[in-house]
Amino acid sequence: MQIGHEISAAEKRLLQSYEGFDHLSDAQKRKVTTAQVVLDRANAHNEIWAELFACLPLARAFFGKEMDENIRQIWKQRARVLVSSESAVDVPDDHEFLTQCKDDIWEGWAEAGGRPDRVAKALADAVGVAESRILPVISPDALNVTGLGAAS
Repeated sequence: MQIGHEISAAEKRLLQSYEGFDHLSDAQKRKVTTAQVVLDRANAHNEIWAELFACLPLARAFFGKEMDENIRQIWKQRARVLVSSESAVDVPDDHEFLTQCKDDIWEGWAEAGGRPDRVAKALADAVGVAESRILPVISPDALNVTGLGAAS
C-alpha cells in the first residue's frame, strides 16, 4: 500500500527528473509513480544496507560462509523487488509478467492470488537461518522464544 504523501513526493520528484512525465497517460503515470515510491522506500534505508555490508566480514568470521550467503540472499530479494518495480513500468500487455512483478513488489499479493510468494519465502528462510545461528550465541534460552522467523 502506498501512502498519499509518498505518492505526492514521488510525483513531484518525477515531474522534476523524468522527462515527459507530464505527457504520459494516467495509467502510465500511476505505474511510474508506483515504481518511484518503491525506489524511494528502498533508498531511504541505504545507510542500513551499508552497515550490513560492512558487517559481512565479521558475520563470515563468526558464523561462516553460510551466514555471508544468507545476508546476500536478503540483498538479492531487495534487488528482486527493485527490478520488479522498474520492470512493471514497461510491460503494458504481458499480464503474466506484470502479475509476477506485483507478486514480488507487494507483500501478500501472490498469496491473495493463490501463488507462492518467492520474496516472502526467501526472506523467511534467511531470517530462520540467521536466528538459528545467532540466537544460540546470544543466549541458550533465546531459542525458546516463540514467534521468531522460520527457524525450526
